[in-house]
Amino acid sequence: MRSYFIDFYIEFDRSDDDGDEDSDGASRKLLVEVKPKAQTIRPVPPQSTAKLKEQKRFVLDCRTYLTNEAKWKAAKAWADSHGMKFVVWTEDTLTKLGIM
Repeated sequence: MRSYFIDFYIEFDRSDDDGDEDSDGASRKLLVEVKPKAQTIRPVPPQSTAKLKEQKRFVLDCRTYLTNEAKWKAAKAWADSHGMKFVVWTEDTLTKLGIM
């Protein structure tokens, strides 16, 4: 069991002029985790002839990826049960948003 602290909590004001919420059912509350894109993609195993350093790097990348996957699965379940949406943003997302 570990503590997990989300990077950002964003709440959108999606009400119309009458004060009624949008009827599309979309979440107004967003939990955002920011990670490097490399940590969101399953690592590719090195060739059997790879040097020890590359093999160790692969093991570390696998551990990081699997840890992130487990955290994100739990965060998504928690967010769903609380009427929120959980998302992972990478540098690609931040660039598209004009933040980076």
